Amino acid sequence: QTMRKLLKQFLQHLHTMESIWTSEHWRVDSQLMQNHVKPLMERAWTRLSRIEAAIDSHSTQDITMIAQAARALSESFWIVILLGLAAAIVAFFAFETQIRRPIARVVDALKAEAAGDMGVLLPVTKLAETRELAQSFDRMRRQVHSRQERLRAVLDNTADGIITLDQWGPIERFNQPAERL
Repeated sequence: QTMRKLLKQFLQHLHTMESIWTSEHWRVDSQLMQNHVKPLMERAWTRLSRIEAAIDSHSTQDITMIAQAARALSESFWIVILLGLAAAIVAFFAFETQIRRPIARVVDALKAEAAGDMGVLLPVTKLAETRELAQSFDRMRRQVHSRQERLRAVLDNTADGIITLDQWGPIERFNQPAERL
């Protein structure tokens, strides 16, 4: 607004000067230039210098604020990455200890059971699914042992000779009457 007022005054004085320049007494303008136009121009330059200084100051502040925002964003980005990495590590170890290892122990117990080793301990876990898997395997193992014991009792208490073979032909078991035969 100040610049507009100054411009208006400047244009009025310029118009006055033009009228003087076009008149016969054109050298009369030196006093007008000295008393009116020069101070007006000096004020305009002073105002422009202040505006320029204010713009420089604001641009410096803006650059500083942008740099701070970029630094804060970068730090936030690294914090998120580190938190994500920590969560992934925790999730991996939780998966490893609560799911993969207990299931691997159940698999080992199944293999040992198939090989005839009956003393393999099953894992005790807090996770319901793996605990249920281990308990189901244990129930199945007890049922198989119970059935084997009943079959053995039937085989041992029958008068007929019974011989069992595996799928390739070698003898797996036989009862006492078969042994006597």
